[in-house]
Amino acid sequence: MATRPASISTPVPSSPTTAPTETVSGPFRYWLPLLLVALVGLAWSNTLHAPFVLDDHSSVVNNASIREFTTFAWLRPPATGGETVSGRPILNLTFALNYALGGTDVAGYRVLNVLLHVVVGLLLYGAMRMTIERVVARINGEECVRPRRCAAWYAGAAAICWAVHPLQTAAVSYVAQRAEVLASLFLLLMLYCFIRSVGRTSCAWRWAGTSVVACALGMATKETMVGAPLVVLLYDRMFVAGSFARALRERWRLYAALAGTWLVLVVLVWTNHGRGGSAGLGSPIDSWTYFLTQCGAIPRYVGLVFWPVGLVFDHGMPTVSGLVAVWPGLAVLSIAGMATVWALWRNRAEGFLGSCFFILLAPSSSFVPVATQTIAEHRMYLPSALIILLAGLVLSRIPMPVRSRWLPAALVGAVAVTLCAATWARNRAYRSARILWSDTVEKRPGSPRARIGLGQALLAEPGNVAEAITQFRKAIELQPNHAFAHYNLGTALLMQRQFKDAADHLAVALETDPRSIDARINLGQALTGLGRTDEAMAQYREALALDPAANDAAVNLGALLVTTGRDAEGEALLRGALAAAPELAEAHYHLGRVQERRGDASAAEASYRSAIRYRPQFAAAQVALANCRRPAA
Repeated sequence: MATRPASISTPVPSSPTTAPTETVSGPFRYWLPLLLVALVGLAWSNTLHAPFVLDDHSSVVNNASIREFTTFAWLRPPATGGETVSGRPILNLTFALNYALGGTDVAGYRVLNVLLHVVVGLLLYGAMRMTIERVVARINGEECVRPRRCAAWYAGAAAICWAVHPLQTAAVSYVAQRAEVLASLFLLLMLYCFIRSVGRTSCAWRWAGTSVVACALGMATKETMVGAPLVVLLYDRMFVAGSFARALRERWRLYAALAGTWLVLVVLVWTNHGRGGSAGLGSPIDSWTYFLTQCGAIPRYVGLVFWPVGLVFDHGMPTVSGLVAVWPGLAVLSIAGMATVWALWRNRAEGFLGSCFFILLAPSSSFVPVATQTIAEHRMYLPSALIILLAGLVLSRIPMPVRSRWLPAALVGAVAVTLCAATWARNRAYRSARILWSDTVEKRPGSPRARIGLGQALLAEPGNVAEAITQFRKAIELQPNHAFAHYNLGTALLMQRQFKDAADHLAVALETDPRSIDARINLGQALTGLGRTDEAMAQYREALALDPAANDAAVNLGALLVTTGRDAEGEALLRGALAAAPELAEAHYHLGRVQERRGDASAAEASYRSAIRYRPQFAAAQVALANCRRPAA
């Protein structure tokens, strides 16, 4: 591509050059980054003890691979049903570090999310500042402090507004979506190190090597990093080399190394089978339907950057089947795409920003379906920075009277404070699962997943079983074949000892999802309550066939075997479950029954005591212990 005459926004240097070497005075150099850190800390100060929600449970609470940090089990995160950590070992590593330091204490996970967000904001500030320094200094034809102050000011203003934007709560306040934050961190670190490497005569290879390492780590963090090497190439062409040919000719080794990091992503995607079948061309949603859905979603994302009202924690899995419903969005995206190509051809900064926007969104918001979440606001985490920069670029070209030179600072300050307050207010929704899902249901009443989420949150609180059942029934009305809705409704009915209705809904859940181990275990309990012991045992045996480590199924089956007089088989199951999980109070209790019937009173007493130790309010074990210690008449 031929090099065009430089515009005022993106002059093309005749050769790679370093930015001005003169430094800015101390206070001005540091107060903007410190202000960013302070505002982010304030905006997220009310989320430190917010509970785990939705995918947090599969990625953290129930994720066995993060339990033993030293065994490197975190290199093999679970990939059975679209877990957020699936195929993302670096993300899983950060959760393993959290677990090693504080177990499942949610505060540690949230603090690290906020710290990572701060680092992303600082990297964004640093990359923008160096870029603007290069551009402004070349326009002025001088190397002085003023261009550096302008660069620091514009970069700081954009980074602060981005960092405290309420839209970022979708990634930062949701523990599992650390994936988005961490991938953005590695992408910006890659770009920052590339910028530092350009034009240097010493240590350039170190900066370039760090850039490649950051890219490889990003590939092992999230699939959206697939476009990262293209971002560096576009930056090189726009702000350094002036043409793709020159960029590739002068730094072909770097680009070969960056392209080599794609192998990391290919291996992880291949070995995890499309994240457990939840993403990729083999998912339940076809590519055309998914593309049409994104045509409506992306304009909404952009609108939220300018007017962040009506943020939704989880949109569920809505789809659009017809072009008529989204043609305005498709038209807007088409015009934006053509404008981006034109600006890129003209060597303008708008072309770089627009291209990066589409590159970053393409992996999750184009033709490749993500069946478990067709619309998600966290996907705008880093792309929103490009929209803010583009808006700032347009506003910077508006003539400003000399007397009003402090007006931009006042406006930016007002916007930053307003955004910070809005983010703090949005984060209040995360203080409990019930509040968060109630807010989601209010905004998306037609989403079955929102109804299920609210029902689960209510079920976790004492005395709300009836309200939870109401939400599960509404979810089934919205989607009659929703296996998870039937499972949750059956579980709630089981808690109310409505065994017949519970068994009916759990059976429907198994018809839709025959591999659901939890549904089989709960169905076994419902059948036991109905006196259908043989059918209950069959469900437990099927659950153990699907997963030999399903301890709940082993304990329940062992208890039924003991109850029906088959002590030897029952004892074997109970001891096997206790070997894997010694804290199972039910297993200790039923093992005590076997031992007591065998005449081993001391062993039975020890088993009952163990049951009470692990569950102090275990009434049956307390009665059994009292009877065991009572002298024979």
